[in-house]
Amino acid sequence: MSKKYLDFCQIMNPGKKTKIFHIFNLKTGEFIGLIKWSCGWRQYVSAIETNEGEMMEFGAGCHREAAEFIEKLMEERKLIK
Repeated sequence: MSKKYLDFCQIMNPGKKTKIFHIFNLKTGEFIGLIKWSCGWRQYVSAIETNEGEMMEFGAGCHREAAEFIEKLMEERKLIK
C-alpha cells in the first residue's frame, strides 16, 4: 500500500492484546491522532483530537461513509465545471 497523506507509527503498548498507532501528516510530520482499540465500538477506531482537547472516535464504517460522500461531492463538482 503506497501512502500519500498519512504515516502510521506503532507505539509500545506493553501487556495489552491490541495495538496503538500514531497518525502523522506524511508531508509535515504533524500529529493528527491515533488508531486504537475501542471497547465501546468493539473495533479499532481512529481517534482525532478536537480543539477542546478531547478525542473523537471514528470506525472504519464512518470513514468509508465520509469518503463516499466526498467522492460524490467531487463527482458533482466535475459536472458543474
